[in-house]
Amino acid sequence: MKDGNQLVWVLVLLFLVFSGNLGSFIGPAPPFATDQPSALVVEETEQRTTQLTTLFAALQGQVPAGRYRQLDKDNPPLQDEKWVQDAWAVWEKDGKQVPWVVAASKHGGVHQAVPTDLTKASTLLQGLGK
Repeated sequence: MKDGNQLVWVLVLLFLVFSGNLGSFIGPAPPFATDQPSALVVEETEQRTTQLTTLFAALQGQVPAGRYRQLDKDNPPLQDEKWVQDAWAVWEKDGKQVPWVVAASKHGGVHQAVPTDLTKASTLLQGLGK
């Protein structure tokens, strides 16, 4: 590689690092800060069905014990751990849809509608690690 090309690549890399755009090349950034896989599901409790209960259980099984919260949309986590409050803030920013999952680890994360398919729900959080 010529010296001029190396300089261009170094400049591009520096730009990406300092502009915060490097994450789009590495993978999705975690939606909130956490030191271990964590997931918040926000729902409307009155609308819970047997199918949703099964989907929620599939999500819960993909994160460590104590790192899963399932909250009604009308009960904000004012006294809960910081990661739960941060995940709630992501849900609010996303538009307050239900049922919604906000999950993260130090490797990445998701924030989206809870999948309606059990197979998809059973694998959604696997990339977070456990």
